[in-house]
Amino acid sequence: MDTDVEKFYGGIPYNKFGEKLIKCEICGEPTTMLGTKHCDRCHELKIRIERDPELTKKILAAIS
Repeated sequence: MDTDVEKFYGGIPYNKFGEKLIKCEICGEPTTMLGTKHCDRCHELKIRIERDPELTKKILAAIS
């Protein structure tokens, strides 16, 4: 996924492949993922958290 802005059309950023860029709903980083509206990193983390919320709680407690 290329998130470098190459050009703007009507104020909307596009990468060099002509893919529309939006801000990730979670972290605000640019992404081309118009379906999930999440960048790869946030999407992967969200899926893993949802898959095992109890383990997530343990990990967060351990690193806090």
